[in-house]
Amino acid sequence: MSSAKVLVQVNEDLLKQQRDYLLEYEGRNDYLDGILNMLDGMLDYIYENKERDYLVGVAAINAGGEPDFFFTWVKCTERERDDGIHYGIANTTAAEEGYEPRMAFDATDAAANIISGNFDAILAKPSA
Repeated sequence: MSSAKVLVQVNEDLLKQQRDYLLEYEGRNDYLDGILNMLDGMLDYIYENKERDYLVGVAAINAGGEPDFFFTWVKCTERERDDGIHYGIANTTAAEEGYEPRMAFDATDAAANIISGNFDAILAKPSA
């Protein structure tokens, strides 16, 4: 792990400890509440910008011309994931591995329910 990543993790852990300590005094002092709000904002920023690994599947055509699935781990931030960047990265990776990508999906998409055999989630009646 690089020293920058270690520093970010140490800072994140320290911010969480400080936040947890100040929660005991929440609502008692405007100054402390301001610091608590600032710590919350800093932790939110770290969470949104911290890279994570996401498993992404790609429905594709393999080198033999048959329908197939390609799976890859994509490293990106939560914000990039929310923007769908991870789909493009997975499609590019599949193409580099000799597949013709058709559609990428992750665990939050209906396609993941099909792959995992969770047909109840797919066939469930929408609530009225």
